[in-house]
Amino acid sequence: EKMLQNERIDLIIDSYDTTDDRFEYTALSAEKILLAVPAALPCNADSQELFAQTDDLYYGRIKAEQLPQIDLSRFQGEKFILLKTGNNMYQHAKCAFDACAFQPNVAFRLDQLSTSFRLTASGNGLCFVPDIMFKTHLYNEDVVFYHIKGAGSRTLYAVNSHSNHTTTAVQKFKTVAWSVMQQISQ
Repeated sequence: EKMLQNERIDLIIDSYDTTDDRFEYTALSAEKILLAVPAALPCNADSQELFAQTDDLYYGRIKAEQLPQIDLSRFQGEKFILLKTGNNMYQHAKCAFDACAFQPNVAFRLDQLSTSFRLTASGNGLCFVPDIMFKTHLYNEDVVFYHIKGAGSRTLYAVNSHSNHTTTAVQKFKTVAWSVMQQISQ
């Protein structure tokens, strides 16, 4: 944000829990936070009505909000892969743990969402992810997704400064980005 404020960059695309009056925020999409679980784990047995698979999300056969919210107790004893404190996805995980009065067994604390998902896909634990990841790319990993009580959702924004010289290119980019995200979200 400092680079945006100092006009070293023109635009940021990220999720924010709070806004700052120095910037202009354009909401691009709402993202449901899901728990990614390796499909081979026994906790998935006989629960097809509770989860979605990667292709279900990609092809829109199941939307995250259609999944029943479940408690984390189903995953007692499993290892969790969390992003580090300060990361927005960490805050969603913490809210889910608090809502379910759940103490996670944390195997890794990472900086990158994509790394945490890759570790989950290789069977190293469970991680929280935004559903938008699976609407834009068809992953071949054998992972299933649950809608967890308390994990919530977040909004992805295009953010620029309130500068008097916001370029036409930035405005057009935001318009196109909003349009693309609306198509993906349908």
